[in-house]
Amino acid sequence: MPPPKVQGGNVMYELEIELEDSDPRIWRKIVIACGYPVKALHYAIRAAFEWNGLQTCIFLAPGFSVQTASDLDTPWLKQADAHNEDHFTIEQLFANEPPDVIYQYSFTENYYHRIRLARHFTVEPGQNTTKCIAGEYAAPPEEVGGMDGFEDFKAAMAGPHDGDWKDMHRWYKAQAFGHPWDPDLVDLDEINKYLSSIPYWL
Repeated sequence: MPPPKVQGGNVMYELEIELEDSDPRIWRKIVIACGYPVKALHYAIRAAFEWNGLQTCIFLAPGFSVQTASDLDTPWLKQADAHNEDHFTIEQLFANEPPDVIYQYSFTENYYHRIRLARHFTVEPGQNTTKCIAGEYAAPPEEVGGMDGFEDFKAAMAGPHDGDWKDMHRWYKAQAFGHPWDPDLVDLDEINKYLSSIPYWL
């Protein structure tokens, strides 16, 4: 299958993305041109949930899966029968029934994002900007230990900065995330600033 054309087109998908097993429910809603390669969606999810993108990942669609080219070239990361995400568009990713797609981020911490195609719509040429338009609650910090570790982290950050939780506070501060921990924070302006800088044609 030849690589898709990269301009993205003027048909937009509105995608609702939920981090499974999160309580309260951590979710984002993004709009993205369905003609972009799947790699663009990987970058968009990374931005929306503030992942650093250094972990392995895979899209699990009905009947097939896709991975990054670098993961496919690494024997211990390549999943059986996975395809190169550069060779599929977002439209193709959601073509089969049921249209929900799972995005697994990190093969060790196992963050599963359920992606639902809420609707599609057409925009004028040049108006196909990728945006995060809504969301609730901060996603887990990188390397926190999966969803179980995230629960411990939230308890630690809500408690005193000494005693049993002191090491967790020190760890978070050392990560240089750029802001104090706020479980309610979803900074759409910052997310969209990053999204506007993504070279989707790469």
